[in-house]
Amino acid sequence: MMLFYVKIQLRMDKMAEMLEKSSKGEIPSPAKYSTIYCSNAEPGLGYSIFDVDSKEQLDEILDKLKPYSEVYEVAHVITLKEFQAKMSGES
Repeated sequence: MMLFYVKIQLRMDKMAEMLEKSSKGEIPSPAKYSTIYCSNAEPGLGYSIFDVDSKEQLDEILDKLKPYSEVYEVAHVITLKEFQAKMSGES
């Protein structure tokens, strides 16, 4: 398991097409791999935590979503528990 923070802007004009293709399994559904938080002020702007097997898997998912979105930021993150263990030398 690897966690990645992703800030992504969905193209609102392509939302219906993305949802249709996602429901048919033609493209991956971000909701299957992530917890998504949406901006209250900016429609389509999402802040997500993706839970994937590898950075390569994340890249593959985001690549398939390119026609429907623009990625602003990607960062590998860890849980608070993992951080605390790392800081105490437990890793």
